[in-house]
Amino acid sequence: MLNKLAMRNWKSHFNSEYEFSSGVNIIMGSMGAGKSSIFQAITFALFGSLPEVKSRDIKTTDLINRQAKETHVKLFLSSNQEFAILRSIDQKGTGNATVRDSQDQLVAGPKPTAATAFINQLLKTDLDTFLRTVYAKQNEIDLFLKYSPADRKRYIDELMKLDTFEKARKHSTQLQNKLKVRLEESQKLLETTDKEKLASDINHLSIEVANLELAKKTASAHIETARNNEQIIKQKLDLLREKKSKVDGLQQNLTLLSSQISQLKEKLKDIKILESKQELDSKIQKLRAELQTLVERERQLAVLASREKDLKTRQEDIGRLQKEAKEIDMQRPSLLADLEEIKAKKDALANDLASANAEFNNIIEHLDELKQAESTCPVCTTELTPELKQQLIGKQKAKIIKLTKDKNSFSSELNNIKKELAKLEELAKKKNGLSERIAEIQKVCDEIASEISEKNAAEKVKSVEVNINNLRGEIDTLNEQKSLYDSKEQLNILQKQRSDAQANLSELAFSPTTLTDTENQYNSALQKVHELVSRQQSFDLLMSEKGKRKAELLEQQAKLANLLEAVGKCVGKVEYLTQFNNALLTTQESLRIDLISTVNEVMSNVWSDLYPYEKWSDIRLLASDADYNLQIFNGEWVSVAGFASGGERMLAALALRIAFAKVLAPHLSLLILDEPTHNLDQKAIDTFLEVLQGKLSSYLDQIFII
Repeated sequence: MLNKLAMRNWKSHFNSEYEFSSGVNIIMGSMGAGKSSIFQAITFALFGSLPEVKSRDIKTTDLINRQAKETHVKLFLSSNQEFAILRSIDQKGTGNATVRDSQDQLVAGPKPTAATAFINQLLKTDLDTFLRTVYAKQNEIDLFLKYSPADRKRYIDELMKLDTFEKARKHSTQLQNKLKVRLEESQKLLETTDKEKLASDINHLSIEVANLELAKKTASAHIETARNNEQIIKQKLDLLREKKSKVDGLQQNLTLLSSQISQLKEKLKDIKILESKQELDSKIQKLRAELQTLVERERQLAVLASREKDLKTRQEDIGRLQKEAKEIDMQRPSLLADLEEIKAKKDALANDLASANAEFNNIIEHLDELKQAESTCPVCTTELTPELKQQLIGKQKAKIIKLTKDKNSFSSELNNIKKELAKLEELAKKKNGLSERIAEIQKVCDEIASEISEKNAAEKVKSVEVNINNLRGEIDTLNEQKSLYDSKEQLNILQKQRSDAQANLSELAFSPTTLTDTENQYNSALQKVHELVSRQQSFDLLMSEKGKRKAELLEQQAKLANLLEAVGKCVGKVEYLTQFNNALLTTQESLRIDLISTVNEVMSNVWSDLYPYEKWSDIRLLASDADYNLQIFNGEWVSVAGFASGGERMLAALALRIAFAKVLAPHLSLLILDEPTHNLDQKAIDTFLEVLQGKLSSYLDQIFII
C-alpha cells in the first residue's frame, strides 16, 4: 500500500505532500491542475522512469520545474513492512535512488538501477507490467480494444509473458535446423572419405620419415669430420695472418721513422745555437714572472675602470633626478604651505557639513513630533491651534529646504577640496621620493670615489696590454730556440727505434706464398662443410614436409572419428529439440488457458458489480491463434468491439484492467485510473463510484482515480 508521496520541484507541484490510504483514493481538480503528475511521480518513484521517457517524448530532466536545479520524489510503501523510496535527479540528468526500511536502514541504492531492481523484486512487477496492468493513462483504458488482432495478440502474450515461449520455440527451431544441416554435411563427408587409403598413406609416410632420419644421422657424422678439418686449417691460417699483420706494422713503422728522421735532419741543417739550454730556461722563467706581474696589474686596472664607469652612470642619474625635482618646485613653489591650507579648508568644510547634518536631523525629529502633536506645542508647550501648527510646519519645511541646499553645497565643495588635496599629496610624495633617491645615489657615489685610487684607469689598461704582448713574443722566441735541443734528442731516439725495427723484421720469417696456399685450403674445407650442411638441411626440409603431411592425415583421421561420434550425438540433439518444441507449445497453451481462465473468473465477478444494466450478463476474454477477443454475453457471446456502446465498451475495458491488475500484479494489488469515466452516462458513473466504494476494494488493496 502507498502511504504517502512527497514531491519537491516536480513539474507544476512545489514542496507538495499527499497522504494515501487503503481502499479508494479519489483525486479531483480542474483541468491543467497537475493531477496526472501525481501518478507520474508515483511511477517515477517506483521504477525510475515514465512511459513518456521510454517513448522519448520527453527527457528525464524535463520533469524538473524550470525554476529549480533538481527534483526529489519520496514515496512511502507498506506491505509486511514499511519502506521509504527516495529518488532525485538534477539538470545534468544525474540521479540517485535509495530504499530504506522502517528503521531508516539502507536496503538498496544509491545507484538507481540497484534501487529499481530491489523494488521489482519486492513487488514482483516491472515498469512494463505496471504500465500495462496497473496504470491506465488518460484515454487509454480501452486501448486494448483499439489494437488490430495481431497487435492485440502480441500485446496480451507479452503482458502474460507467453511470448517468451514463442521466442524459445523460434530459437529452438533455428538451432534444430542448423543441427540438421550440420548432420547432413557430416554424413556426406563420412560417405565420401576413403578410410583405408587414409591409413595406407599414413603408414607410407611413417616409413619415409624413418629413412630420412637415418640419412640425416649419416650426414651429421660427415659434417663433424669436415668441421674438425676446417678448424685445424683455420688455426694455421690465423697464425700466418697474425705474422703478416706484424710484418706490415713493422714496415709501416720503418717508413714513418725514416720520414721523421729526414725532416729533423733538414730542420737542424746549418743551425747554430749561441746559448745553452739552461740559459734559455732561466730567461724564460724570468720573463714569465714579469708577465704574471703585468697580468695582475691589468686585472686591477680593469676593476678600477669598471668602477669609474659606474660612478659616471650614477652621477648622470643624480642630474636627471635633480632636474625632475626642480620642475616640481617651478610647478608649485609653495607646495607645503598650499598643502597645509587645503587641509585646513577640508577640516572646516567637514565640520560645517556635520553641523548641517545634525541640525537637519534635529529639525526632522521636531517636524515629526509637531505633526503628531494635537493641542500643545512639543517645544514650548503653548496651545497649538491648527493655523499655528500649519505655520510652524511650513517654517520647519523651509529650514529643511535651506539646510538641504547648504548640505549639497558643502558636499560638492568638500569633494573638490579632497580631489585638490589628493593631487598635492601625490606631488609632495613624488618630491620626497626624488630627494630620498638622490641622497641614496650620492652616498653610493661617495663610496665609489673613495675606492678609486688612480685616475684614467681605462687608458692605463691599454698601455699594460701592449707590454704583455711584447713579453709573450719574447717568450715564444726563446721557446723556439729551446725546441732545437729537443729536436736533436728526438733525432737520436728515432734512429735507435729504426734500428730495432729492422732487426725485428729480419727475425720474422714470413712467406706470402705459404699464406695464399693456406687460405685456399681453408676456403675448400669451408665450402665442403657448407655443402654437407645444405644436404642435411634438405633432409630436415623433407622430414618437416612429410611430418606435416602425416600430421594432417592423422588429424583428418581423428576428425573422422570425432565426426562419427558427433553424428550420433547430433541425431540425439535433433530428436531432443523436437520433443522440447512440443513441450514448449503444450506448456504455452496450458499456461494461456490457466491465465485466461483466472482473468475471466475475476472479470465475471467484477462485471456483475460494475455493469449497472441487465442487457449483458457476463464478460470473457476468448483466446485464439490470431487474436484475444473481449466478449459480452446475452444469450450468446458477442464481441465488445462490434456490439457494445461507448459506455459499455469503457466498462468492459475497465473490467479487463481490474482483472489484469489482480491476476498479473498480485503483489502490488494496486490500480491507477486517470479519468476513467469518459464516455459513461451518469447512471454508469454513479454505479462505478458505488462499486469503487464497495466491492471493488475486495479485489485490490488500493485504488487511485482522477
